[in-house]
Amino acid sequence: MHNELAEGGVGASVGERVLIPEGMLVRVADRLRVLGQVVRLRLVEQLRAGEATPRELAETLGLTQQNVSKHLQVLHRSGVVTRRPDGANVYYRLTDDSVARLLDDVVASVAGHLRELSALATGVAEADSSAVARPRSDDTPDSPAEGLK
Repeated sequence: MHNELAEGGVGASVGERVLIPEGMLVRVADRLRVLGQVVRLRLVEQLRAGEATPRELAETLGLTQQNVSKHLQVLHRSGVVTRRPDGANVYYRLTDDSVARLLDDVVASVAGHLRELSALATGVAEADSSAVARPRSDDTPDSPAEGLK
């Protein structure tokens, strides 16, 4: 079974659910690693609007053309983008919209997480400020001198 999984064969079953084959997960992990850089995510973000040359992308993102070309080559090797030569230019575009959807989903997830953290921080700050504002109990002295009695 292990060889079959490593070669991308049918995955093992857990209950009624079939696990993703090992070979496929390796490829998915490789693609996610490729996407794990801000510049490459910016390129995906720009290419969702349509194809562009490295020069156009470099100008839009404020990067060197050499840097953009290097990242586009990595994205191309991993299957995220395709390229189309046209005379002296090479145009890149997303292979399909799956990476753009993934980016949208992860951005939405991170934004939700940040909202949760903000709500927790606000709740803690409110709890701290209300604890300072209210007396701790009925037997709290009204003045420091009363506490000495």
